[in-house]
Amino acid sequence: MIAPVFNIFITNFIVTITCFSAGKILIDKLKIKENFSISLIFGVLVLSQISLILNFFTPINSLITYPLVFISIVYFFLQTKIKIKLLKIAIISFFSILFYFKGNHAEDFTIYHHINLQAINDYKIILGLTHLKINLGQSPISFYGDAIFQNLPFIEHKINYLSYILFCGLIFFLYKKIKTKEYFEFAEYFLVISSVYFLIKFSRLGAHGADFICAAIIIIGLYFFLKINFGEIKNSNNHQYIVLSSILISNAYFYKVFAISFYILLIAILYFILKNKLLKKYY
Repeated sequence: MIAPVFNIFITNFIVTITCFSAGKILIDKLKIKENFSISLIFGVLVLSQISLILNFFTPINSLITYPLVFISIVYFFLQTKIKIKLLKIAIISFFSILFYFKGNHAEDFTIYHHINLQAINDYKIILGLTHLKINLGQSPISFYGDAIFQNLPFIEHKINYLSYILFCGLIFFLYKKIKTKEYFEFAEYFLVISSVYFLIKFSRLGAHGADFICAAIIIIGLYFFLKINFGEIKNSNNHQYIVLSSILISNAYFYKVFAISFYILLIAILYFILKNKLLKKYY
């Protein structure tokens, strides 16, 4: 019992560092203010897309995994002030033990999650394969990111990692906003209400990998969109709000395109409810 628990802790420690570093590299290039949760979330997006591109040419095997993980770990420890980040990563890794035993025992994990992850690890993308069986072409992009970490030596069973990492990113993002924000505007209320709803709805993380990732990045993307000051387009914060909202919302299509329709409906409902209220001026 101790060995599997220790293995999942170590594995998620490595996964979290890798995701953080990948995201940190991107937000540094985009000149966005450093934020632990945003780095985690962007890391999920970056690794998923890197893995997808590489899978056109090669299986996502250990020859892909180890260089990516090694570079990410080296980059992480070259950063300054990493003690707080290491503590957060340790907390994420500890609670991942609960996620492993609860989330990945859902019935649909064995039906297609496990099969698709195995295929990504063993084979490169074969064009036209959906003509044989349509399910072979329906792997969410998050599976490609997850496939990177299936080759680590510590694990015995395939696991959905990225939905948990993004879950933690959303938790940390929400916590920071609640802790540091004295005055809530519409964007903050939207973030809190939407996040709480989806955190409850997607409690079975292992069974809702792509669904949860899509919902979470739309929530955060729309939050940044609502923070854009259209009255002062040259506002100093607008650059990062525009970049973050456009990247996050556009990436949602890669994870679960149909889930976006639910958010369009939600926005429409909120608009019609609020358009004649005091919050109208916020738009």
